[in-house]
Amino acid sequence: MSEDRLTRSSAYSRRQFVGGLASLLAAATFSREVSAATAEPVTSGDDAATQTVTSPDDSIAVTVDVGDGVPTYSVSVDGTTYVTPSELGFDFQNQQAFGASADGDGTALTVSGSERGSEVERWDPIWDQYDSVREEYNYLRVGLEEEAIPGRRATLELRVFDDGLGFRIVFPEVFGDGEGNFVITSENTAFNFADDYTSWWIENRFAQPEGEPGRFEAEYQETPLSEIASDTEEQIPGGAPTREGAHTPLTMEADDVYLSVHEADLTDYATLSIAPDGEGGTDFSAELAPLPDGTRVSAEAPHVTPWRTVQVGSTPGDLVESSLIPLLNDDLNEDALPADGDTDWIEPKKYVGIWWLMIAGSANWQYKTDEEIQSSGNNPASYIHGARTERMKRYLAFASQNSIDSVLAEGWNQGWDTYPGDGTGLEMGVDDSYPDFDLFEITDYGANLDPATEFTIHNETAGNVVNYEEQIRDGIFAGYDGEGIHSIKNGYVSNRGLGFEGDGSFATHNHHSQLAVNHHEFVAREAMANRQLLERHEADKPTGKHRTYPNRAATETVKAQEYDGFGALGSDVDEDHHVTLPFTRMLAGPMSYQPGIFDITFNDSTGGRIQTTRAKQLAMYPTYHAGLQMAADRIEAYVSPEFEVGELLQATSGELDGMITADDWRNAFGGHYVPVDPNSEPSGASVSFTVRDVPEAGEYDLHLRYASDAEENAQRVKDAGGPQATLSVDGDERPINPDFTEYWDQWEVFTTTVSLSEGDNTVAVELNYEDSGGSFEGDVGGFNLNTVAVTETGEPSPIPAEFVGYAPEHENFDTVPEFDFLEAVPAGGWDDTEVVDAAIADYSVTARAKGDEWFLGAMTDEEGRAIDVPLSFLSPGDGAEKGRGNGRGNGKNQCSPGNGRGPGNGNGRGPKGPKYVAEIYTDGIGAGSAADATEVEISEAVVDPSTTLLASMAQSGGTAVRFRRAEGREIRDLPEYERPTQEFDVSIDADPYVQEPFITATGENDSAFIGGTNVELVVDGEVVSNTNVRLPPNSSGVTVEFDYTIDSPGDYDVVVQRADGTVLASSSVTVQPPETVADITDPDDDDYGPGSYTYPTNSAFQPEAFDLRSFTVNQTPSFQQYAFKVENLTDTFNSGRFSPQMFVCWIRDPEKSGGSTTSLDDLGANVEFEEEWHYRLRVDGFNLDLVNANGGAVLDDDGNAVTPRVATDLEDGTVTLGVDSEAFDGADAADLEVVPMVQSEDRGTLRPVDVTNADYVFGGAKEGAVDNAPLVMDLITPEGVDQTDALAYSDSEKATLPFVSLGE
Repeated sequence: MSEDRLTRSSAYSRRQFVGGLASLLAAATFSREVSAATAEPVTSGDDAATQTVTSPDDSIAVTVDVGDGVPTYSVSVDGTTYVTPSELGFDFQNQQAFGASADGDGTALTVSGSERGSEVERWDPIWDQYDSVREEYNYLRVGLEEEAIPGRRATLELRVFDDGLGFRIVFPEVFGDGEGNFVITSENTAFNFADDYTSWWIENRFAQPEGEPGRFEAEYQETPLSEIASDTEEQIPGGAPTREGAHTPLTMEADDVYLSVHEADLTDYATLSIAPDGEGGTDFSAELAPLPDGTRVSAEAPHVTPWRTVQVGSTPGDLVESSLIPLLNDDLNEDALPADGDTDWIEPKKYVGIWWLMIAGSANWQYKTDEEIQSSGNNPASYIHGARTERMKRYLAFASQNSIDSVLAEGWNQGWDTYPGDGTGLEMGVDDSYPDFDLFEITDYGANLDPATEFTIHNETAGNVVNYEEQIRDGIFAGYDGEGIHSIKNGYVSNRGLGFEGDGSFATHNHHSQLAVNHHEFVAREAMANRQLLERHEADKPTGKHRTYPNRAATETVKAQEYDGFGALGSDVDEDHHVTLPFTRMLAGPMSYQPGIFDITFNDSTGGRIQTTRAKQLAMYPTYHAGLQMAADRIEAYVSPEFEVGELLQATSGELDGMITADDWRNAFGGHYVPVDPNSEPSGASVSFTVRDVPEAGEYDLHLRYASDAEENAQRVKDAGGPQATLSVDGDERPINPDFTEYWDQWEVFTTTVSLSEGDNTVAVELNYEDSGGSFEGDVGGFNLNTVAVTETGEPSPIPAEFVGYAPEHENFDTVPEFDFLEAVPAGGWDDTEVVDAAIADYSVTARAKGDEWFLGAMTDEEGRAIDVPLSFLSPGDGAEKGRGNGRGNGKNQCSPGNGRGPGNGNGRGPKGPKYVAEIYTDGIGAGSAADATEVEISEAVVDPSTTLLASMAQSGGTAVRFRRAEGREIRDLPEYERPTQEFDVSIDADPYVQEPFITATGENDSAFIGGTNVELVVDGEVVSNTNVRLPPNSSGVTVEFDYTIDSPGDYDVVVQRADGTVLASSSVTVQPPETVADITDPDDDDYGPGSYTYPTNSAFQPEAFDLRSFTVNQTPSFQQYAFKVENLTDTFNSGRFSPQMFVCWIRDPEKSGGSTTSLDDLGANVEFEEEWHYRLRVDGFNLDLVNANGGAVLDDDGNAVTPRVATDLEDGTVTLGVDSEAFDGADAADLEVVPMVQSEDRGTLRPVDVTNADYVFGGAKEGAVDNAPLVMDLITPEGVDQTDALAYSDSEKATLPFVSLGE
């Protein structure tokens, strides 16, 4: 066990100017203290030039060789070498290299002695993956001495466990100048891999260049090692040249072994990445995060490097189960605890938060007065501040009722006008709340709930370290402790870097430099002294230090689910990212991913949708390791659509059938409401609620909180004299006509009498109208519905009209059934962990134990999968003290994919052991990330350790299971789990159209659980798709359609087979081309907008990228295709589709009423139209949607949002969108009119245009008319209309675009 500690240094000499720093920030005054035993040079013992140390089980061997004067190490596993001899050494400022040098001119070293032995590392975590860890290791300490003067010495220290190894260099007290100071300009630790292994990696950027990923917030690439980036890049801020490479952990599959390179105990040192030594090779070496002057580490001897680690396993799961990284850190730093030594407060927690509202664009962090909003030309009624006292009380009450420990509020404090920006105004003390957020009232309210609920406070720094450290030293953490606040989410959002100098307003250091690392150490110590758990965002990467500082409960430093929220659910996280993270970023330490999104689409479709199912969101909790876990969605997404007489419910928690939610106006209790609007919703759309347990039949009062402005409303509403909808009570319908309110943010309560039956009743607000033939009859809508309630007749409404002062005493917070899993699953602090099965980036199955219960999470990528999960981990004694990760030959039962006729429940495979109730939450029939992503099938069955459970998952789906000990009655009454079996026949349509499904399976499933069979689709001899055939429980004659389609006409040989190769069906298929409705060419070289536009200067915007060459519309009997072709289609932003282009097409149906002549604000196109449009198609590298003229979802006949299909051909320059014809109410494409255009995507919107172009800004706008400049680079126009004329604009008028008729 290491004795090293980080302490405040009394000698500031070298710290006063770390990397050119001239101030005495706390981060700059830290110096690592190294124990005398560690620092003592090794001068006795075996001085052989070559020495080997093995793991206790002899499977791993590390050989050190100093025979040629430069120390090297190599690593073999079971006799096979995976890391060939790799040099060790350093370059310094103002002194010669020690060992290997970056320029190849290293100094000769010799072995001065060695020490070796065996130890057992024991750790009883306050919380982690296990309740107790015991790991044996063998160690070797090799003394290294310089042969020439000055004869410097160092120690190479190695520890080899059964699941990997760590090594570090110890610099003794005499190392460096006369005062022991030294500056490292390059650490030259090499990692020379023996072969070109498959690797999962992200690029090693230490800050985030404009428009590009960085700071670990990127998705992992899967490539051979030889394809890892190998150029040189100037790091921001400061421009220090840095070799491109990979951040750690870097995970590899090497034949039958999995490896992961990382570091442990990162203290007072720069963050490690590794970079190729040349293009296309497999030799790598360390590349440390630079300081502003280009040096890497400024140190004072004695000093030690972090441990350089290599984890080893025979399966991906072995890497997850390993405790190697924390075991190479110091044990609990008791000196940093509160004065009373209390650790009871260090306990994993779950929290909800006022966060997703802002992330997904529904509210703002900054508070503004009405005067401020008006002065900037905006409408105060449409400015929504998220963190308000009343909203916070609702979240606290919800949390208390539903086993959630705390509530986060972002934007609670003053100074957000300096975010994003320099952060100089951000104040974080308990007295620094915004006027509409009363911290003291909130903490008192939470403390008086039963059970009490805490406030998780937010410290956003905007990268201003100076401001943050000053406030910490002024005692903000002690203030939190005094108010019962014991958890902090802090953040360092500043792409350009962190500010350590002056007032901190300008970036001086990157996020992973030595100074940044020390800053986070300071924050952890100060937080622990004041009983604060930390969830760290934009921080340095974890390296196991949660062992030393267990208040480091979670660290983001990952591309997390917030990226799905940006741009109104911008869907920026791919499906395989979720099943890559456990084996990459999570190996570093506890990870904040922000799981728990239930409302996959926000029910508005103004942006994208989360690329998971709801069941997969549940499965993330047992999968992702953390000590603070968020239930990230708005609480309304969790609440059941049921309530009782005397209670109220937010309308957005109702059952939405064709209706959507919106967030345009303030003072809605939940931030969202349900617009009752024919412009957004089809006839027959409804929002319904269940009034449950009505005590007796009779008349009751129904109360609706709503808003409806008399002036800014549809003309049909004005003509009708006010809003109107249909009220349905158990099927009995009648109209309701609320009055106009003062404005859209002035909510009133409409009360009407309804007749209810005893028991449960269904109450719905519906829209019923007829708008064909250009006329409109029926419900005009025209109001927004916020809240509903029912009371005894004559009783006052529990819903207040006013927002201010609202308290949720009567609000119903009962949750939907699947939330039960989220309530039950622990936040962390597990007793045992087992990865039952996994394939990196494909799927994972993880089980974790807490007390007598186990929780399992299974997740898959974009392909549906059926996975057999043996429950042997339920065996008694499986949760004993763990020596985890000794992997090869550890006897774990690995799963195999289900084949539809696989094993039963395992009877006769050994002792059954204790019986458990399995509460199973899995993707419902019809679920999938692009289908009904919210459908969850919930079932219960009795299982035991001999059972094999089938996890049947849809595309990007999941299965979550809670295992609790079965009681006597449950064993008798619940069914014993039997693995579902299903039989089906496959049919292949021999003459399909392009982009139309043509394969179906029809069969039966005679079990009580959803079935699953993995099948492969083989086209012309190549496996093109894997899918899971899922039949409902107890079903027969059910047909399911495969979603695979073929994009190009032609003849194909198609085979459908089981995973074991058994052929289910085969056919020759002739794919029919669609009918071409229109093929419109566009002039070349007219990618200049209205005639004067120029490209941004950044190289990402390649010539002719926005030169639209043609627009083609095809159709089949059931769908339509819209194809854009540009001269140069690329993917410069690595979206996986194409980029930076955004293609938009406005569509007009001349036979349809309504529509709009202005473009929506969400894209910022800044144009008008000669006639009304009704639909808008949009696709870019990150977004894909179809909306109506009001910005709402375009719905199919079943009331589900229509998601277009996209096909990209980079070589041909073509992007093709496929849309089911029912989205356009069956209109023939030849009868439609269109305005197609291209420009550039910019975080979900179109890219700005200014007078002068810049790095990421188009140029050429007219001086004085920029605000009216159309965001269009190339446009299809009718014959005889010139593009420059169509896009003409002035300082007083926007461009008005003409439509092109497809039938002409």
